Amino acid sequence: MKVNLKGNSNKKVLFFYEDDNKIPEQYFKNGIFTGKANQSHFVITDEKINIYFGLGKKKELEFFQYLKNGIKLVKTLKKIKNESVEVDLNQFKSEEVFFLSQGIFLEALYDFSMKKKDEKKKLKEIILTYKDEKILKKAKIIAESRNMVRELVDTPSNI
Repeated sequence: MKVNLKGNSNKKVLFFYEDDNKIPEQYFKNGIFTGKANQSHFVITDEKINIYFGLGKKKELEFFQYLKNGIKLVKTLKKIKNESVEVDLNQFKSEEVFFLSQGIFLEALYDFSMKKKDEKKKLKEIILTYKDEKILKKAKIIAESRNMVRELVDTPSNI
């Protein structure tokens, strides 16, 4: 799966904190989507697909939880049968973007070469947008380094 820093898609991820007043009322009142951690809801219209993704309670979130939310987001997005998804991170502070994007890169870019390949991979591209690309590039470098270590640990010693 590719992760690009530029592009557009008709599928967009919208982030919400738990009990956020920006959550559309019809979903919140009926309990369909409340913004709880890792909760997702797909809203499909004729032209676009909005993916609502819950982050949990804002006051209780630490940076490591943003990283975990990024990983869970990619696992959710892998279920989509389309080419690409746009993830706009401009609503977050730079530190939050660093950890959230690092989690996205960790899950999206990890491909252990000795595992059986899942040929049914559906999502091909995640497009990250943020006003400061340096933060995204730094997160990508760290995620690639961590993934390299993961692959070394997973590789049998006799190879």
